Amino acid sequence: MTKILRSTVLLLTLVSMLLFDSGATNIESGTAEIGKIMGTTGVETMTLCLNCSNTDGCESDSSPLEFEVPVDTCFSPTELYPDAGDVWGEYDILDTCNERGVKRVIFDSKNGTCLNATDTYILQYDKCLGPFGAPRPWGVFECVDSAN
Repeated sequence: MTKILRSTVLLLTLVSMLLFDSGATNIESGTAEIGKIMGTTGVETMTLCLNCSNTDGCESDSSPLEFEVPVDTCFSPTELYPDAGDVWGEYDILDTCNERGVKRVIFDSKNGTCLNATDTYILQYDKCLGPFGAPRPWGVFECVDSAN
């Protein structure tokens, strides 16, 4: 059963890599070793707000909440953003960026080790996405090459 599950996870990872161009994941050890996809380290910004539109994102919101999110690095949201309240879940996250959007993988682990991927989302740029939950249910994502 474990071999079948590992094979399925490996196959899904390979398909995801082909579709998203995001590098490789070391399934055997359970750690995420994501290759650089922008040529240098990127910087991701996640902005959450109450009022969001596809024309101006969160620009018209009076109190957006902005996070600089690690790229190509596993992180525990509760350790990285301890004062963020209910904005983040308790599970580890690994974000990678390319020219189309952010690939967010959520893991079963809660300590920054990124063990056992459970969910994968493709978050497009220039789109109002959500719901993320109260108090700022909508958000926009941006990822830029830090060399620029």
